[in-house]
Amino acid sequence: MCMPIPCHRTRSPGRSIDVDGSDHLTVQGRARDAQRDRYFRELGYETLRFHGFEITQDIDSVRARIVAAVQQRLGSD
Repeated sequence: MCMPIPCHRTRSPGRSIDVDGSDHLTVQGRARDAQRDRYFRELGYETLRFHGFEITQDIDSVRARIVAAVQQRLGSD
């Protein structure tokens, strides 16, 4: 699942958060991810990618990475 999130403060594209399942660990899955990442990058989005097990096993680290990415984006715009 992938969700692009625009930055309303800067009125620019922001982040795309992608939660991956096991199918993303295959060669074909990684190729699709790379294609999707390129597409969103062309639109100005940076993709933050997490595996599903990270969400269920270590949500604090996931949250910290998202917060750090947002803070970095707000500081660079």
